[in-house]
Amino acid sequence: MSNEYYDISVSACGFLNRVRIVEPTDGPSYLACTFAALRGAKGERAEPTYFDARVVGGHTKALLTQYRSVINDRSRQVFAAVRLSDLYVKPFVRQKGERKGETGFALKTRLFAIETLAIDGVVAYRRAEDPTARSGSAGSGRDSQSESATGSASKAHEEASATAGPEPRARAARA
Repeated sequence: MSNEYYDISVSACGFLNRVRIVEPTDGPSYLACTFAALRGAKGERAEPTYFDARVVGGHTKALLTQYRSVINDRSRQVFAAVRLSDLYVKPFVRQKGERKGETGFALKTRLFAIETLAIDGVVAYRRAEDPTARSGSAGSGRDSQSESATGSASKAHEEASATAGPEPRARAARA
């Protein structure tokens, strides 16, 4: 059997939220976060698209664990340029609230690399300047293939990463 995979890899800029340990009943626990990827015109008109991301790769896990308390502090804004893979939609049934019983959809992905991280407009981390970040290997298995297949970030992604993100605004509540 071959270990080759088809993969979707995406570079995105947006806000990190809700870093947490997920403990499923049918498998091992894992680190996860919510990523609000921005799309559209820069500034106040940019719209977020929310992803429920499983964090993979030792270096990426360590980085999010290190900044977990800051990311989870709702009074702080943590803007990041990231690399995502294996995007898919997962349906679910709402369990409470006015829309109880309705079907909803969650966008799922794997977050395998953080290129830049800015806290309240100040760059706190750049992968390009980190000697411990291995180029071409963001984790194990498919992650290293994903990263080597996508190559370096595009010029637009690099420009977005170099800034601290859009003007600060209140975090959008997840529906």
